[in-house]
Amino acid sequence: MAVPVDIMDVLPMEICMEIALKMDASTLCYMSQTCKSWNNAIGNTEWLWRLLCLKLIDDQMYVQKDRLQGFSWKVRLSVHIYMNYGYNAIKRHWLDGTYSNINSYHDLPTKCMCPMDLETWGQVLELELCR
Repeated sequence: MAVPVDIMDVLPMEICMEIALKMDASTLCYMSQTCKSWNNAIGNTEWLWRLLCLKLIDDQMYVQKDRLQGFSWKVRLSVHIYMNYGYNAIKRHWLDGTYSNINSYHDLPTKCMCPMDLETWGQVLELELCR
């Protein structure tokens, strides 16, 4: 029976980091939680998370503000991903008609609002008119 091999122990660190650079941020978060060696290689590599922050977050003013308060690059990116997930989930619910049969404001779930652009609200209205 073959013994499982840890890729982080077999490949040179440079190649592991090249592989990590090809991953999206949420995959890297999961990879860094796999085991101690992966957490040390991926989770604690600040320059990798810095590159992802600079690539994925449009408003760098907030990133710099959080960095000055002592947040790591990984934590800042994790917060960004979490916030966007909530936004995208609410937007998806509006578009798929989850809130179509709401009779009054009081019937709306507590987490059903988020800032959306005019185009998205236009899509929601168009879909509601078709329903």
